[in-house]
Amino acid sequence: MRKFVVTLMASLLSCSAAFAFWPEATDSSLEIGVGYRQDRLEWKTDSEFGSSYGGYYNNNNPARLESKLKWHDLQIWQIEGKGKYVTCDNIYLRASGDYGWITSGKNKDSDYIERSGQGSGSYGYNGYGNSGSFEIAKSKSNAHGHVYDAKIAVGYQFKLCDDSFGITPLIGYSWHGQHINDNHLKENRFAHLPDADVIRAKSSGYYPSFSEYGSGYGSGSSSGGDNSHYHNRWNGFFLGFDYDYRFGCGCEADWELFGTYEFHWAEYHATGKWHLREDLLDGFHHHAKNAYGNYFDIGVKWDFCECWTLALKGEFQWWWADHGRDRAKIGNKERGNVHTDCFLTIPLRDIQWQSAGVALDLGMVF
Repeated sequence: MRKFVVTLMASLLSCSAAFAFWPEATDSSLEIGVGYRQDRLEWKTDSEFGSSYGGYYNNNNPARLESKLKWHDLQIWQIEGKGKYVTCDNIYLRASGDYGWITSGKNKDSDYIERSGQGSGSYGYNGYGNSGSFEIAKSKSNAHGHVYDAKIAVGYQFKLCDDSFGITPLIGYSWHGQHINDNHLKENRFAHLPDADVIRAKSSGYYPSFSEYGSGYGSGSSSGGDNSHYHNRWNGFFLGFDYDYRFGCGCEADWELFGTYEFHWAEYHATGKWHLREDLLDGFHHHAKNAYGNYFDIGVKWDFCECWTLALKGEFQWWWADHGRDRAKIGNKERGNVHTDCFLTIPLRDIQWQSAGVALDLGMVF
């Protein structure tokens, strides 16, 4: 995908060749710029299993195991490029792309067990009894990596108020990705999970973020270098509109207020590999078909000479997905010429991504 973004940005810089196809263009421009943004990404997995196995409890109240992952305060510096072309028939074409570096960020990974009802006996989690929700392990780490975004769109431009105001309904396709690497891991394992529940959990198809748990509060603390990575992608169609309003300040200084809104239908794909999970042979894979997003930007542009512009804009994104799946390869067997892989699949829920940023763009108008 990195090659795709580089190719797209190079295409934007050379798109003046389009004049050979639409020599009667009424408006076209190229912009390149730099920006800063801050991202937040989180998701969780969970699975339910019976808790009457092994004689610990004398009822059949189920237990639920959850893993919650959160990356926050992802500081990103990025470069971007954008091209626009409007024909004399008001056909509107737009393409854009950006690439950014995650210079710092934080990750938190927590595992919980939750039981409803009350079992007999005094055995419980952390000594609190047999019902309730308890955090049994967590880790914290620093985050680095890179991000990318790419969009193409086509629409029809309407000009109003003596061409000072324009609005363009759009349909397009977009790609968005985050490649996050976690390092300097610090891990704490709080409560001992009974062996019987471990057996029941694994047989139900659940696996937590950690392969084993320590015994006693605060035990199992550890740290390391480069540990884990998580690569995700949101891609799909969108509907939206661009708008702009031009107002003058004399013959040599024109200003423009502009903005964009897009609603996205997308699919979510991700792959990950945790340093703490050696039992997951090829890491794990995430997929959710029901993903949606909102994108909004607003800015002001200054035409400071005949064909050069300078724009300052703010960008905001809200994305979410649900009803996904977390799939991992946990084993393989070979018997003669027959090779069999074993997989576990559990629910993936509440995937959320928020982003806010600011960018400064230098443009050329043709």
